[in-house]
Amino acid sequence: TSSTALLLNASVNDSLSKVLNATFRLTTSSGSTVTAWLFATRGSGTIDQGYWNATFDTSTVADGTYNITVNATDFAGNQNVINGSTISVDASRPNATTLAPVSKGNISGSFTVRAGANDSASGVSSVVFQFRNSSNQTSREVMSLNSGTIYSGVWTATYNTVQLADGIYNITFNASDFNGNSNLTDLHENFTVTVDNSKVNVSMVVPLNNTNTSSTALLINASVNDSLSKVLNVTFRLTTSSGGTVTAWLFATRGSGTIDQ
Repeated sequence: TSSTALLLNASVNDSLSKVLNATFRLTTSSGSTVTAWLFATRGSGTIDQGYWNATFDTSTVADGTYNITVNATDFAGNQNVINGSTISVDASRPNATTLAPVSKGNISGSFTVRAGANDSASGVSSVVFQFRNSSNQTSREVMSLNSGTIYSGVWTATYNTVQLADGIYNITFNASDFNGNSNLTDLHENFTVTVDNSKVNVSMVVPLNNTNTSSTALLINASVNDSLSKVLNVTFRLTTSSGGTVTAWLFATRGSGTIDQ
């Protein structure tokens, strides 16, 4: 349970001297006492046959597994003490961490989203993620447990970024456990990625089209710009008019400007 107000209810009957009272307490699996006896009130029925209730504040105990002990006493002083049921108290939210993509990374096309999630009490039931910025927000995408266990594992999903407009986005993860506790890992400005599915802009500067040259040292120059994820590199090669490859790719150096332009 993740509720802080836990209802304890027991059916108690004694047709002879009748039921005097009923009490509850929590013990550990080894039998150690966790709480004092909690006096119940009769919620319905009679002192012959009735349902006795008490409410326990689970925030007063640590997360863990407990036994609920019931003690019913009749007017003749006879007591019946039983272990009624076992409960798992889990008021803690799962932990979630982003594994991929990396913060401030550049992504395009389809890529794998990875998150680590753990919950030692009831286990992680689901992990979802979404992209968002000031103008766009995706629906929450469901992830699958890829490795590990529901108590500590890696959750993954494949996402195709062509669904998104190019731009800078935050990635939000939401991990939930089997008791309904959720942890929204909303990193906002601290974790952003750049989605860029647009080609780099290129225009040839020299040599001009249909240039004739006898120089053995031919300068090749192009204007290249990409304002979003920036220009990583530029290469040139020569081909024949029919498209046949003449040279391998020749790596260029930036002679002026920046990686934007």
